[in-house]
Order: sequence, then structure tokens, then C-alpha cells
Amino acid sequence: MRSDRFIIIASDGIWEFISNEKAVEIVGNCFCTNTTQEYAAEELIKFATREWERVIYFNFRMMWRLMTLLLLLYIL
Repeated sequence: MRSDRFIIIASDGIWEFISNEKAVEIVGNCFCTNTTQEYAAEELIKFATREWERVIYFNFRMMWRLMTLLLLLYIL
């Protein structure tokens, strides 16, 4: 007897920013509260989007710091 309750089929836009375990946690929590499949998909997308924004912001800050450092080294 299989105990699987759902399967998550998603593109790399999701998997690049969410681990398998986190995706199962998000979708599983949605199913525990008797929400729709569409709601579970939206929650997965929202989480992936927040993670994407966090990574992009972090990379931008690091790039800005590197450019500032290079400019200072050039000036000196």
C-alpha cells in the first residue's frame, strides 16, 4: 500500500531555489489544511520567488562591494 499523497512536478525555476524537503513541507502543509491544489502551487511559487529575490539581492550587494573595493584600489 502506497502512502504517497501528492507528487510535485515543477520546473528548474522552483527546484533551483527550493529543496525537495522544503517543497514537500510547503505542499504537505497546504494539504493538511484542506486547501486546493492551486493554493498549494501558489504557495510554492511564492516561496521560490522570495528565495530568488533574496539570492539576487545578496549577489547585488556582493557585486557592489567588490566594485567599490576595485574603485578604491584603482584610486590609490
